[in-house]
Amino acid sequence: MYTIGLIIVIAIVFDISEKLDDFFEAKVSFSQIAFDYYLNFIPYFVNQFSPLFIFISVIFFTAQLANRTEIIAILNAGVSFKRLLMPYLFCSALLALFHLPWQLCYTQSQRTQTRFRKQIHPQPL
Repeated sequence: MYTIGLIIVIAIVFDISEKLDDFFEAKVSFSQIAFDYYLNFIPYFVNQFSPLFIFISVIFFTAQLANRTEIIAILNAGVSFKRLLMPYLFCSALLALFHLPWQLCYTQSQRTQTRFRKQIHPQPL
């Protein structure tokens, strides 16, 4: 959680530095930037980066189990390989439900439909 928070802060800093001139040209208030744009920017990028960090943490956890020969001990104790994988499968199904594409679509549509975003990048006639 700490790592994804750090990545989000870095993404926000780069986005602010990239769009700062556009914000000033559109004469947008701080509350519009913070609440209309970045309140939807954060969930969008959390949903984008979460699968990567979850994958890295599962690989790290499984590597630690293998390094300490815990997997061999579990299998020698008579636990089947299918039973060993059940927590992985259960958690992956739960995380798949949490990261449904509709969440990304909602935050992306809210992020792009803000009032000042239309002022910054007007649609052609």
